[in-house]
Amino acid sequence: MKKFSESNPLKGYMIMEYLDNLKPVHVYNNVTTNAVKEILRAKAVIEAMSLRFTPEEKKVFSENALSELFGEFFRKEVVGDMMKIFRQFDGGKLAERADEMEKIIPDLMDFKWADQLADELGMQRVLCHGDLWSMNVLWRPKGDDFAIAALIDFQTAHMGCPANDLVRVFSACLSGKDRQEHWEELVEVFYGYLMEEVGNMKMPYTLEQLKESYRRFMPTGAFMIVPMIGPMFEILCKSPDEEQRKKNQIAMNLYTPASGLFGTHVTWNNVEEDMHRELGTSASFGPNKTATNIGEAKGFMSRIVLIDPDWQHKDKELPQKFIVKIVTQLALQQMADTAKKMNAEISPESLAVMESYLKRLHNTEVTVYNHLLKLPEGKVPLAKIYYTKKFSESNPVKGYIIMEYLDKINPVYIYEDVTPKAIKETLRAKAVMEAMSLKFTPEEKQEFNDKHFSGFFGNFFTREMMGSIVAMFRQLGDSKIAEKADELEKVLPDLMDLPWADQLAEEIGMQRVLCHGDLWLMNILWRPDCSTAALIDYQAWNSLTSGILKFFTSISNAHMGCPANDLVRLFTTSLSGKDRQQHWEELVEQFHEYLKEEAAGLEMPYTLEQIKESYRRFLPMGAFMSLPMAGHIFEIVCKNPDEEQKKKYLGIVVEKISCLLDDILYYHERKMKIRKGEQHA
Repeated sequence: MKKFSESNPLKGYMIMEYLDNLKPVHVYNNVTTNAVKEILRAKAVIEAMSLRFTPEEKKVFSENALSELFGEFFRKEVVGDMMKIFRQFDGGKLAERADEMEKIIPDLMDFKWADQLADELGMQRVLCHGDLWSMNVLWRPKGDDFAIAALIDFQTAHMGCPANDLVRVFSACLSGKDRQEHWEELVEVFYGYLMEEVGNMKMPYTLEQLKESYRRFMPTGAFMIVPMIGPMFEILCKSPDEEQRKKNQIAMNLYTPASGLFGTHVTWNNVEEDMHRELGTSASFGPNKTATNIGEAKGFMSRIVLIDPDWQHKDKELPQKFIVKIVTQLALQQMADTAKKMNAEISPESLAVMESYLKRLHNTEVTVYNHLLKLPEGKVPLAKIYYTKKFSESNPVKGYIIMEYLDKINPVYIYEDVTPKAIKETLRAKAVMEAMSLKFTPEEKQEFNDKHFSGFFGNFFTREMMGSIVAMFRQLGDSKIAEKADELEKVLPDLMDLPWADQLAEEIGMQRVLCHGDLWLMNILWRPDCSTAALIDYQAWNSLTSGILKFFTSISNAHMGCPANDLVRLFTTSLSGKDRQQHWEELVEQFHEYLKEEAAGLEMPYTLEQIKESYRRFLPMGAFMSLPMAGHIFEIVCKNPDEEQKKKYLGIVVEKISCLLDDILYYHERKMKIRKGEQHA
């Protein structure tokens, strides 16, 4: 086995025995109580082993596994999609129960409570598998039953309450009748196994504590089985009849290839009908129409399709080409297929959760466009939007945007610098967005996420990931950066306080405004003459060079938050370190002036001093969040065959990173002194 570490940032793997004669057991198979007892014996051994762990060994495992791993998965939108699945089951007979379930979901999915359940009941925490269900057990046939060959997949192992595993294994493996009739007997059997394995050591909990923890965790744990039901239902619904099989596949999700454009559910007929209607034309697509996937290898959230319609019988001026951005998981599914060849797998559960996540991002993007399109033409550099289609209960698989095709654009990468003057065009566009959001009704504001950081990034910026970023800087061969990386590592636990970032506007007394959410160099389209073409990706913006091409063409990370979120990300990725340090305050002042102009007649959402102070406080975290892309950028630059360009670009990136590390450390120390009352803002 080889772990990741500072000295080994890329090669983590295990070499293990190959087991043959195995029998897969799916969630649509039932396992007998006798077979489950074998799992319980193995679990008892694991728990008893953990009673001998030293305090240092326990620290290796998470104590907040449920909130860290599942907090983002089980959002309101994801849960809503699950309820839709239940309403389709058994001819709608489960719909009434789904309605009742939906009412209690907010209280049901309290993961922070679940992480503390052992403490609540006075139980000692033990090592839990974390994902103990039938598909993480290797089985061999044993007559008409099954026998365990091995337990696998310990990635979610954590120190927690044993009920976490028991509820999951009983809910996924047993029939409903067997679980209801035998759970208490099985818990008693497990407790007996544990007593045998513990021997002379002190038991970590009593039998009554274990039973009560099972009862309390049962609602949450059982509901966590739900996301895998949709994919399994689809498998069962596949018919031997090929036509019916294809129909069933196409009807259900975003990660199964369909018969539309590039394997999506959006067809030529959909696009042609939409353009007929929106352009008010009777012209038709011709026999030489073409569709080109111009987004290949540039993301996994959508297909970016360039359409040349070959218009026939034109009755007015029509766009010669246009773009259809289609939400799909097919690129992600291709990654899953590759993973399977390597004996890894992206689970159906993960695909189902990702599907709901992508739908929410797309709908957010459409919502932003709907607001932007109400502004006077030219107010914001915006690609022309011909048509948008949101996901909904009646439209579960066709989410897309048809927009203008912009040519003559140049990419600007993070290893290039943009001038402070060019940045001002982006600031003007951001000011228009914020002023627009000041007119939002309470209902319109609720369409946007207000927990952008803890919701979107909580599962990404883990302790291991942050450690790998620091390790990467130590390998750059620059002694000064390596020294700064050592200092950075010491402050990381306080630096990445994501819930704090979500509340920064309130901390400083600022009104929340609409933020882009991913406003950086690559999410701006630039023309060669430095004029604005478009801002894009309001799920997260895309990009190009020396002058903005269009401000917005994709916005799903848009949220109601603190304006410093966008400013820090924009300045740290676009400007040289020297320009950012020398001109940030001047640029913030210019932005505030733009906002005053755009918000004329409205109450300003914050003062100039408040926006400056929010920038100072957010800079350490916001700058650090720009760093994960540095490794990928270094890799790209180092592959450049032009030695002069390579040297130039490496110099730009190293200068940016060095200045960022300086400012992260300086402003973090300042922020901590303010928190402790040792310094005034």
